[in-house]
This record gives sequence, C-alpha cells and structure tokens, in this order.
Amino acid sequence: MAQEIYRNSAEEVRYVYLDVPVTPEGGQMEVTVYYNGEIVHDVPTVLVAPDGRYYFTMPFDLVQYDRQFDVRWEFEYTEGPNSYFYDNTTPVKVVTPLLTLDEIKAINSYMDDEAATIVESEIRHIIENLTGQSFGYFVGANSVPGAGGRALAMPMKLIEVTDVASEGYKFNSVAYAITSDGWYLEHIHPSLLTIKEMPPEWSLDAGAVITTPYTSYYRGFRPNSLYTITGRWGYMAVPASIKLAARLLVEEYACPEAAYRDKMLKSIKSGDWALTLSSVSWETTGHVRADQLIAPYVLFDGAIF
Repeated sequence: MAQEIYRNSAEEVRYVYLDVPVTPEGGQMEVTVYYNGEIVHDVPTVLVAPDGRYYFTMPFDLVQYDRQFDVRWEFEYTEGPNSYFYDNTTPVKVVTPLLTLDEIKAINSYMDDEAATIVESEIRHIIENLTGQSFGYFVGANSVPGAGGRALAMPMKLIEVTDVASEGYKFNSVAYAITSDGWYLEHIHPSLLTIKEMPPEWSLDAGAVITTPYTSYYRGFRPNSLYTITGRWGYMAVPASIKLAARLLVEEYACPEAAYRDKMLKSIKSGDWALTLSSVSWETTGHVRADQLIAPYVLFDGAIF
C-alpha cells in the first residue's frame, strides 16, 4: 500500500519514511523520486527520526496535484561478516483529503493527528469505493484507448483539455468538447490537424473509394489507437455535498452504535435477544443522509450528450 501525503500539505506532514533494521554504510544513502519512470527529484539529505526510521521531506512542487511517485532507496550495509546492497522502492501517493485534520478534530476533539488521519483515510476510501471516483485534482496527461465512435470515455473527470495527440500527431484541441459533466471527450469538428500539418499516412488510405485525406478523422476515435489527453482533471475543490457526507461519517464514527453497524447488525432486541444481520453496510456508507449526499456522484456506465 502506498504511503499517502496530502496535497498542498505543510512541510511537517510531507515526510516519506523508510523503516529498515540496518544502518547504511558510512551513513550514505541515495534516494531518488520517480514519476512515470522519470527522475523528478534527487533527495539531497536523509534524516533519522526519533523512532529510528529514515525520512526526507517531499518538495512542495511535487505535492500540488494528486498523483503517485516511486521513491527508490539505495545503500550498502554490513550484516555480520558480509556486505550487502539494499535497493527498494516505496510508492508514495499524493491525495486530496475530503476533510482536513483540523476539520475532523473540530468534530471529535478527543482525536490527535494520527487518529484523525486514520479516520480521514477510512472515510475517503469508503466514499471513493462507493462513487467509483476520487475527488482530487490533477494537471497533466492521461492515456486513453480509442473504442470507435465520436466520444471517448475519460478515466477521470476532465475539467479542461489543452492537447489531444495520438500516434505521434498532435490534434487541434478546439475540435473537441467536454461532455457528460467531464466524463467524455467528444469530437465535434472535422478539422483535427493544426495549420499546415501533414495528415498521417493512414488517413490517406480510407478504402477503395477515393476520399479526402481527412475522411478517416471524421470517424472519431479509432479503435486500438492510444490517445494522450492533456489538461486539468478532477475537482478544483472537494464538492460541498461530499464534504458534508464525510462530516456525517466522522460523527458516526464517534457514535457508540457505530461498532454494531461495522459488524452489519441490522437490529438488536432485548428480552429474548434477537440480532439481525444486514449486508447493507457493504453496499452503502451505512448512513442514510450520507448515502443521499454522495448519490449524484456515483458513476454509471453510460454517457449523456
């Protein structure tokens, strides 16, 4: 499981840890941060925490968007008479919390930062699993396979498109429109190439009938072609109803009856004692008002044009 760091977080909560029972030879350790297989940061200094773990601070410019990094730790160490080389990778995921730790602690004042972090993570994963989406923010490119037709399903909500490319060709982004509230990119205009750009070879041979060089473009997103969509993705801020649903679930966690719901108990009777189990807790948040608040964000397999 990836270590999570909150987006736009302060320095003291951007630490990345390594817990190993050995000491690097001469205190020397090489640590590198990768994103999509490319080096984005060389860690200049690795420190030792009071509990003995090694750590460094992730630079702020790397935690402004939701995305995942790979942190590679390399060093030599001695164990007994032999010397060894340690080489391991830690996945680190930048995420957007549905509620800040201060908001959670304001609801339940008995919680410290560690407890609030655990509750936030649990609630966020519950809501993300039920809705089928996350509520973070990302700027960059996503690769999406074409399936034919004039609309391409997006892997996450698309806010703005700046570039569309495929097979080494960059298309005219104004020829596309974001539809279905950001979940589809639709080809709305036949002029896909930029000014004075040569059409790709496959567009010049559309079949036995003589056609214009751009005819194959009109058919939309070609099957088996990979399209690179660059733009802004997700949510600029967590939707208000999602935050409210998260608040209700935080309050629910503080309720003494929450332990019964976690065990899927539907009803409890005294006297002769009758316990009824329910599967609803697996299918919903277990909180009716929270379910109603997140319902508009539950994804379905369909498109609206």
